[in-house]
Amino acid sequence: MKVSRRAAIAGAGAGVAASLTYFGRDLIGSPASAKTFDLVAKAGSGRVRQFEINDALMFNGSVAPAPLFLDQNTPHLVRFSNELGTDTTIHWHGLRPVHAMDGVAGVTQAAIKSGEEFDYTLVSPDAGTFWLHPHVSGFKQVGRGLACPLIVRENYETGFASDHILMLQEWCLNKAQNGLDDNFLKGFVRNDFKNYDPFFSCNGTEKVTFKSKRSGWARLRLVQAGLNTRMTMTLQLGEAWVVAYDGHPTTPKQVTQDFDIWPGQRIDLAVRPNDNDRKVVLQGRGIVYDPPNYPALRNDPQMFIEATVEFAA
Repeated sequence: MKVSRRAAIAGAGAGVAASLTYFGRDLIGSPASAKTFDLVAKAGSGRVRQFEINDALMFNGSVAPAPLFLDQNTPHLVRFSNELGTDTTIHWHGLRPVHAMDGVAGVTQAAIKSGEEFDYTLVSPDAGTFWLHPHVSGFKQVGRGLACPLIVRENYETGFASDHILMLQEWCLNKAQNGLDDNFLKGFVRNDFKNYDPFFSCNGTEKVTFKSKRSGWARLRLVQAGLNTRMTMTLQLGEAWVVAYDGHPTTPKQVTQDFDIWPGQRIDLAVRPNDNDRKVVLQGRGIVYDPPNYPALRNDPQMFIEATVEFAA
């Protein structure tokens, strides 16, 4: 039987919801007026690059789940169901929720048992690029795919012609087990590539193409959901400017050389094609350890990803 915490806290929660504030702002709002989303964590299978993953952990049944979109300064209710068979929580990486909604087991809440549900109520004063993931057995659960982009949309017109999300994830296969490894770091720390097969994906694959229906600047949101590996990005074609770091706007800086994006980090780019082209091409390569110590990974095709934004005439 599925056990729900909702009934247990309903009476108390209704009274607390309207009273939680942060510097005078209501950060919970009325549950009745909140936009509601369902989020389910469950084991399953799916294809990542050329690999059939039979022991992945997924949000809403996908190894590349659809992003969760929130609106700035608007109450949202995320009804989370844990069907993993083990404890978990949801942490909203980069958001500033009230303490009880931050999703850190043993610190802000008790771990959510398998078969239980938990209601997360969120209001974000910040618009930007974030992501969500567990804060229980992080290397195992995130390493098996339990991560999802989280976008807080501005409450004003941005001027971008289009908006795209590039979700970067790293994986490690245990060849003997024919599945994802329980100890994510084994293959990297031991440099044991005979038994372990590390690889990167972008939106669940190796190459992704986005379409911009009109000319102008497009926003490309990079989310680095890896655990151990930095990714070095190279602008192969087009023009790009960094406009935000970790969900917060920054003074625009043109991309003129390779740049790194590290686990947990987010970088927003404003991109447009050169005069004679109609596309922007961005490539990335995962760097487990700096060569020359581990030169075999420098040109490993499985550590490379590519994103293209094609613009209408």
